[in-house]
Amino acid sequence: LTMIVPKGDCIPDEVSCGLDTVGIRLPSHPMARALIRESGVPLAAPSANTSGRPSTTTAAHVMHDMDGKIAAVLDGGACGVGVESTVITLALERPRLLRPGGITLEQLRSVLGEVDVDRALYEKIGDDVKVSAPGMKYRHYAPKAPVTVVRGNPQDTAKYIAERISDATGVLCFDEYKNMFPNCIVECFGSKDDLGAQAREVFDRLRAFDDTSVTQIWAQCPSDEGLGLAVANRIKKAAGFSVIEI
Repeated sequence: LTMIVPKGDCIPDEVSCGLDTVGIRLPSHPMARALIRESGVPLAAPSANTSGRPSTTTAAHVMHDMDGKIAAVLDGGACGVGVESTVITLALERPRLLRPGGITLEQLRSVLGEVDVDRALYEKIGDDVKVSAPGMKYRHYAPKAPVTVVRGNPQDTAKYIAERISDATGVLCFDEYKNMFPNCIVECFGSKDDLGAQAREVFDRLRAFDDTSVTQIWAQCPSDEGLGLAVANRIKKAAGFSVIEI
């Protein structure tokens, strides 16, 4: 969980992208916690991926993006959750969810009561709109080929995509429907009912398309309940919110 709070004068502007707030979190991974403990100071930690690219969930992903730019990688194994931390701002009149993650909106509301949801989770934000955290506005988590998301009943979305594929098409789909897309590149990111697997696999599968010759990617997408809100948000942002509802 990342909590955004008003920052004091002791926090450098470089840490907060010039904003008057700062995001604070404590990792759950024992290696990350050991690093913080050994350093004896708070650590400023940007994401370990090239801006706009799918997030890194393994040390190999980090080396692919950052080799030659950083001194070392501490390999603690694959990320347990996959999607990044939930981001909530506490600097407004009411708590507001800015980025869904492993801690769900339902869990937050069970503790905090009312929690607003930022519209950037559901739609593309205009260039003139001031956002509350970096990375909320632009196409993000994106492979090289453009992505189109199809939302609705999984069987119906699979059929819709199957009617539009070609040899140069990539498909990000639930495990149950992989055989519906012959003669194209298929990446499965978990069963339609296994949100945990989807959260762990979505970035790895999006990255896999960059090792192929696909020129267009179609993607299935979970509903917004529970952890599905985080998975759906990442896929829609990878698509620049190019979404077809059926």
